[in-house]
Amino acid sequence: MQWMRKFTDQVFDKVDKSRNGYLDERELHDGVLMVYNMVNHHIPGWDEPPSKEACLEWYRKFDRDGRGLNKEEFHDFVAYFLADTPQKLMQRVGGSMLFKVALAPLCASTMKRTLKKQPLIGPFVKLIPVSMLSPVLVACTDIVKAAIALKR
Repeated sequence: MQWMRKFTDQVFDKVDKSRNGYLDERELHDGVLMVYNMVNHHIPGWDEPPSKEACLEWYRKFDRDGRGLNKEEFHDFVAYFLADTPQKLMQRVGGSMLFKVALAPLCASTMKRTLKKQPLIGPFVKLIPVSMLSPVLVACTDIVKAAIALKR
């Protein structure tokens, strides 16, 4: 995992403001936020960064000599909290694909069957193919998810 070492060394060098070769608690939290920002850039919406309290708890576990995290300890720290990234990615992609490929078309078909029985809109709904309703349904759910995320 040479790329991981290079990645953690780059982040370490950027957040080690004191340039003493160790990250204190504040620098560590900045580093965690930077790592999550970089990961979310490549895997949008991957995960929320851990709280400052969680970072401090992990900090104490990985700080072997009590002087702060050196590059080796920081690398182990980042590897620890990114360890489940492939599983989270597969869950995210798998869940999204299941919805887009199976559930959205099923919901769109059911919605069309129900709406075409309505006297005012039924004639118009009959003209719309399910293949067009399904992407509209997916887009609407994405908009609702984004609105909910903004409220948090």
